[in-house]
Amino acid sequence: MDARIFGFFLSQALRLMCIARLFGITGMLIAFPVHAQDLGKINPAQQNEAPERRAEGSGGNYKSLRYQEDYRYLKNPIRKTDFWEPIIYIPFGEKEDWYLSISGEMRQRYEFFHNENFGEEKADGHGNNSAWLQRYMLHGDLHLGSNIRVFTQFMSTLEDWRMGGSRPEVDENTFDLHQGFVDLVASLDVYDSVTLRLGRQEMEYGSGRLISGREAPNNRRSFDAARLLFSLGNWSVDGFWGKPVRNLTGVFDDDPNPDKSLWGIYAVSPWMLLPDGHADLYYLGFENRHAVFDRGVGDELRHTVGTRIWGNPLPWRYNFEFIGQYGRFGNNDIAAWAFVSDTHYNFSEFPLKTSNWPTGGYYQRR
Repeated sequence: MDARIFGFFLSQALRLMCIARLFGITGMLIAFPVHAQDLGKINPAQQNEAPERRAEGSGGNYKSLRYQEDYRYLKNPIRKTDFWEPIIYIPFGEKEDWYLSISGEMRQRYEFFHNENFGEEKADGHGNNSAWLQRYMLHGDLHLGSNIRVFTQFMSTLEDWRMGGSRPEVDENTFDLHQGFVDLVASLDVYDSVTLRLGRQEMEYGSGRLISGREAPNNRRSFDAARLLFSLGNWSVDGFWGKPVRNLTGVFDDDPNPDKSLWGIYAVSPWMLLPDGHADLYYLGFENRHAVFDRGVGDELRHTVGTRIWGNPLPWRYNFEFIGQYGRFGNNDIAAWAFVSDTHYNFSEFPLKTSNWPTGGYYQRR
């Protein structure tokens, strides 16, 4: 059978499953709401893509990185209230931590543009353009005890109506393996562990300013990467090296970008000097051997160091980030820095539970 025909039938089956699963998701969100008092106890792993210390009983928390979800609380039959939960948590007999989780998602998005890119993009006679974007994802999370885990996720995305066709890498991907990795976990003691994660995977650190799963476009971003995730006392530390995956439009044709590489170390720890305080420390390296700028084409190498101070002492939520960057592009030096603040106050006494979001930042480069 031709690969494109096979991929078409797989993508259609995936979409039907996700449409059905959508109703289950709605039911679960009603059954397991996130309470405001839980927000003040966010684990650094939930915010910073560090080694997961997942607590049973945290059901209903759908996450941007789906592999961070933990449905072991469904071992208790009393907590099963949703029609779809038999496939969200499938235990293997009475063995502890031996289970399979199957889930999916569907997103429909309509975009409208007027004078897009200052009128440089294709449009009708009034300068208007629009697009209907569809995303379907299905994943399986297999746990073979506390030391071995296999996670796979498939993605199918479509774009319609956009004049000029789909935008490269971000709009359309007929059907492909979006994530597929294995975890090998070694326990150092009761609370400390080290995890080796190998394969195709999403990564997201801190506020997602520098590395994220890229939720806004139709195609999410993943990396072919190797990672070491340490959980040591109050510290969560990640070391990684990887290459971003190119989202191509065919079936099973995505591949790692041969020109781009990303590596670094990211550490997170509580910081008791501030209310519900946490501190992130990180170094990130990035190379693009075929970078294109106004000055021309050349090799780009960047080193980034930074820290982020954040916490959620409700009704306040604060987030301050300080970034420095140096490197080179061809024969030219790179030097840049940034300061960004994102601070919220939640007016929980109002009916709509509004928030005031004072945000700001300053960037400098040369």
